[in-house]
Amino acid sequence: MLQDIKNNYSNKYPAAMRTVKSWKNHSFIGFTPTMREEIDKVWIEPSTWNDGKKAAMAFVPLLEVVMKQYEEGKNEEAAGNAFYLLERLARLHCKDADYFEPDRESHCSYYEFLLEAVCHILTLVMKDKRTEQRYSNAMVWHINTINMLYEQMFQSSFTSFEDFLYGDAKRDTFVFGFEYLLEMDKNKKTMDTMVAGDM
Repeated sequence: MLQDIKNNYSNKYPAAMRTVKSWKNHSFIGFTPTMREEIDKVWIEPSTWNDGKKAAMAFVPLLEVVMKQYEEGKNEEAAGNAFYLLERLARLHCKDADYFEPDRESHCSYYEFLLEAVCHILTLVMKDKRTEQRYSNAMVWHINTINMLYEQMFQSSFTSFEDFLYGDAKRDTFVFGFEYLLEMDKNKKTMDTMVAGDM
């Protein structure tokens, strides 16, 4: 995260360093992504608000992989991959928060659904009995650091993230965003199969 801020947001780097140094007396735990290349390959840099749907739907297969990692008890790996995607979303939010806001016709943007899906996985990991308390605490710190350094992405979006910032979100707080994307992907595959069958 620090390297990303140093390279892309040099004006925020001093604040980032102060934040890290303020935690020097605490045990710092990093979460290493194992799917960095896969996430980078799928990432779509938007040029319009409507690009959010294509971008979010492209991540559904990767979200399913990360969820499977969690279900198999690979909590640290799942958290590392979810945090990496969360940072990509945070950078986009910092660039233009409007991508995450609803428009006149849509109740919620697809980037918001994707953000909720990632937060759902992170919440599951934090609340899981298999996750050590020190890892749960470190996750809350990471979430708050991302929020602070990338211009409060969780405080300006459509959904309320207050409980998430304090580590108090319930297991199903963000489940709608996750399930909505999976359902949309399932419907798309069904339609594609029907169209292919008609040819």
